[in-house]
Amino acid sequence: MTLSIDVDELEELFEKAWSKKTSAWLDNWREDNSAWGQCVATALIIQDYFGGEILCTKIDGVGPHCWNRLPHGVEVDLTRCQFPEGIVIPEGKARPRKMFTEDPDVFERYKILKTKIETLILEKEERKLRG
Repeated sequence: MTLSIDVDELEELFEKAWSKKTSAWLDNWREDNSAWGQCVATALIIQDYFGGEILCTKIDGVGPHCWNRLPHGVEVDLTRCQFPEGIVIPEGKARPRKMFTEDPDVFERYKILKTKIETLILEKEERKLRG
């Protein structure tokens, strides 16, 4: 799939695509915090489209968190909004993609979310073409 979308546009699509089904933390997922538990699947998809590395860390009192460093060095964390204002996210370390894709639960959530994102991208492209 040729991507004619930037990170900001993709962020809007993730907000529509995230669901309880794609969250790693089902018990605490809520519609008003749809980014909750979506970091790994989201980071994998960002890497699919833009390349770069997946960075991970552990947040005190919360647990693990992942985001992306794009090839030109800019860090992108589309799921940062799941955390309360002021929470400190320690420096992340690059992790290999296979660390996540070899986990059947993570891979299943990733596939579901990727399908939703691809559908939303196609719908957006169709609306552009219809003008």
